[in-house]
Amino acid sequence: MQINITNLFNEDLTLFQDSIANSGRSDIVRITWENAKEYTEYHYLNTPEAHRDFIAYALEFGAWSKDDLNEMTDADRNALLLQMIAADILTYQLQDDDNDPCTVFAHGGQFYFTMSH
Repeated sequence: MQINITNLFNEDLTLFQDSIANSGRSDIVRITWENAKEYTEYHYLNTPEAHRDFIAYALEFGAWSKDDLNEMTDADRNALLLQMIAADILTYQLQDDDNDPCTVFAHGGQFYFTMSH
């Protein structure tokens, strides 16, 4: 599944993905999570199929069980995806080699996120 994320490139991504070291805030994890849940214009999982694709993608990381992901609300899954995308955009912007594998890629003047490793 590919998602057009061009609109996120104009956003302050630290709203959704940041660290204590970078922000100096001990509560940054809670803040970025709440922001990711509130910015519904960036909630890309809008169909049951998209949610299923995301669950399959997230399972590949080994950080969540299928039960954990199925028990999440739609807003929680969307927030988690938004945090993953924000982290990958930040990684993409740091790359100096267009041939490095990344889930974020450019095509035709647009930017996309693909749910695959």
